[in-house]
Amino acid sequence: MNTVTAIIMRPSAFFEDRLNQVTTGQAWRILLLSALFFSAASALVNPAAARIGTFIISLVNAIGMAVLGTGIAHLALIAITGRRFSLARLWPIFSLSASVVLVLAWIPAAVFFTEPWRWWLIGTGLVRGLGLTKARATMVVLATFGCLVMLISAILLIIGV
Repeated sequence: MNTVTAIIMRPSAFFEDRLNQVTTGQAWRILLLSALFFSAASALVNPAAARIGTFIISLVNAIGMAVLGTGIAHLALIAITGRRFSLARLWPIFSLSASVVLVLAWIPAAVFFTEPWRWWLIGTGLVRGLGLTKARATMVVLATFGCLVMLISAILLIIGV
C-alpha cells in the first residue's frame, strides 16, 4: 500500500528515487493484489454477468496487459534507443503503473481517466527510472500502445468477436 500511495502522491519522485528498490517479486505481488481487488470489484458491479467468469477474465486481463506491455516495450526500446534494458528494470514500471490504476479501473467509465493515467505513469517511469528523454519515452509509449491495440484487434478478429 505504501508503494501505491507513493506513486499516486509523487510519481516522478517515486520513479526517480525508489524504483530501483522495488524487486521483481514485489512488483508481481503488488500487481497481483491490485488485480485481485480490480477483478473482485469488477465482478461485483456487473450483476448481469457470470461473476466467476468476469472475475477470471478481469484477472487474466489485468495481469496479461502488464506482461504484454512490458514485452512489447522491451522490443520498442531496443528499436528506438538501440540499447537493451533488462526486463527486471522495465517490469516494475509497467506492473506498478498498472497496479495504481487498477485500484480505480473497476468503476464503470473510469477507463477514460485510468488508461491515459496508466500510459502517463509508464512514460514518467521510462524518463525518471530508465533515464530516457521525453521524446524517446513518448515514442516507446506510443509504439507499445499501438502494438497492443493491433494485437488485441487481431485476437478479436481471430476469435470472431
